[in-house]
Amino acid sequence: MKKTEKTINTSDIATDYYNIGLDYYAKEDYDQAKIYYEKAAEQGYANAQCELGFLYYNAHGVTQDYAQAKQWFEKSAQQKNPKAQYMLGFIYYQGYGVEQDFLQARQWYKKAAKQGLSEAQYGLAYTYRYDYKGAKQNLKKVKQYFEKAAEQGLPQAQYDLAFLYCNGQGVKQNYAQAKKWFKKAAKQGFTDAEHEMGWLYSQGMGVKKDGNKAKKWHLKAAHKGDFYSQFALGYMYQHGDGIKRNYAKAKYWLEKAAEQGFDDALYWLGMMYEKGQGMKRDLIKAKDYYQQVSQFYYDNACKRINIIKKKLKKSKG
Repeated sequence: MKKTEKTINTSDIATDYYNIGLDYYAKEDYDQAKIYYEKAAEQGYANAQCELGFLYYNAHGVTQDYAQAKQWFEKSAQQKNPKAQYMLGFIYYQGYGVEQDFLQARQWYKKAAKQGLSEAQYGLAYTYRYDYKGAKQNLKKVKQYFEKAAEQGLPQAQYDLAFLYCNGQGVKQNYAQAKKWFKKAAKQGFTDAEHEMGWLYSQGMGVKKDGNKAKKWHLKAAHKGDFYSQFALGYMYQHGDGIKRNYAKAKYWLEKAAEQGFDDALYWLGMMYEKGQGMKRDLIKAKDYYQQVSQFYYDNACKRINIIKKKLKKSKG
């Protein structure tokens, strides 16, 4: 009797190649990762095709090539891989290697969003946010898809959903809802949400006004380089707004924001030097800061400069 030959399962081999590729990728050996991804991809393994797309998209071990990335993402997306579908949507949304096309982006985002991919739900929301190149605005859908992604814990979706409630875009303005979603994103360390939490507490919007809680949230964002929160802390300390006045801390945080060119910080630093708040009065430095102001406080800064010029002229006369 003839011996039965063992059947080789090609899908198992492809899986093995793919997993070896993942191991090399984790070690940042992108050349070897590419070799094994290609072995798996040649056998039609969708995940490997998608990972090859990422290699070309991110220029890992290869020259960045959006056309090659798109080709591999398409092969994978045709097999209903949600990450590949999402990336095709993203490529069309951004116009990377293709003509920007919100409708194509929407089509691919929808496919991935239906499979529950939160990033695709978030991206899909953005294709409805504006009227652009034939893609019509629909704020109800914006809210719908932000909400789907937010409920899955995507912090940027939680932040943007909160922003809709804060500004009454596509929903009735509701600061309590805004606070709910800002807080969820902030608890995940999302910097913009941390500074918005600080703003809500400093203004008493949807919450009881509380300077200490505002300071707590602003500190989280400020330590990560957020110039808005750095300025907010400086302003609060300078004016005793909800917390105890402290000119040394005001100067520290205003300088941090000013280093990033934030107009408001430049203006109020100028004011500190002009008034001698917690430091020796220095009209020259005050004038220097005022001269750097270019936007919101520009007219006020010009007035302060003229006053200082008169004072300096008088002191010399």
